[in-house]
Amino acid sequence: MFCPNCGNSSNEAASFCVNCGTLLPNVVDGGSVSSVGVDIPSCEDAFYKAVIGSNNQAYYLSYFNQFDEYGDTGKSWHWSALFVLFFGLYIEKCGVMHFCICYLLLCYK
Repeated sequence: MFCPNCGNSSNEAASFCVNCGTLLPNVVDGGSVSSVGVDIPSCEDAFYKAVIGSNNQAYYLSYFNQFDEYGDTGKSWHWSALFVLFFGLYIEKCGVMHFCICYLLLCYK
């Protein structure tokens, strides 16, 4: 590709001339775009797989895809809040206040 302003040759992928800085015209290949029945994985799936790793990938991907589709996975149980509740009531003996805090953790995960 050549610059229309100075005539300098530039890379095909360049947007601006390296010599004079003029915006280069966008040359598009004349080919047609056709729909092919190939299932290309989304960028989100590739990102999720990279973050999750190989262990339990199918399990976590199902939850991530459900969240992407519906925006929420629904209410679920928060086990650590349950253990904190009993630990606090038994060891700390702070009673009602600790129970209320743990109840909020369980309900509003």
